[in-house]
Amino acid sequence: MKRLLLILSLLLSVKLFAAEVTIKGAELANNKGSESILSIKHLGNLNDNPQIQIQDKNLKVTVPNSGLGNKIYKKVNGTLISASMTDAESVTITLALPYSLNGKESNVTTALKDGMINVHFPRLEIAKKALSTVENSRSPSIADKAIALEVSATNAEAEKLDETYLSTLVKNQEKLAEVKHPENKIETKPENNKHHIATDRVNMAQAGVAKRLM
Repeated sequence: MKRLLLILSLLLSVKLFAAEVTIKGAELANNKGSESILSIKHLGNLNDNPQIQIQDKNLKVTVPNSGLGNKIYKKVNGTLISASMTDAESVTITLALPYSLNGKESNVTTALKDGMINVHFPRLEIAKKALSTVENSRSPSIADKAIALEVSATNAEAEKLDETYLSTLVKNQEKLAEVKHPENKIETKPENNKHHIATDRVNMAQAGVAKRLM
């Protein structure tokens, strides 16, 4: 087992030594504005420019004549970063983004500086849009407001009908009481007996309703 591990280590060392560039790591950061940067750290001199490939939500950076020095597999802000050997002499770093870059290919650029490959690409604020959608869904819709207004109007109309029905019932009971008991008919006077008349009417109506219920 130890011999096998030693052989694999030697093969890896020979492969890295044969490669002109060794990929050491990759970091993802947000730049000013709506731009993100993938920074790929490497050792050695790049003789060929990295190749950029966009496939919907995947951004791939292939470095020719390179070897993979460290394992790269991590998730940063919803984006998965991974690296693998594409063939015997190339390493591909892949970004699995939470949004698509289709139609944004012209906004993806590469800059080489001080042992770094910096890939600039657009950053879309999917999280904020999703949050805004959720908040809008929680706010009352036009239909909900219309239903609330209709219910309010219906309640107001019902209260008005109840008052009208009660007033009509009181008047009917007054008339019925006058017919059955004309001797109890109250003669009204202009200003002085308004309060007593109203009280007597209510008492008579209540008495009539009570008799009907008995």
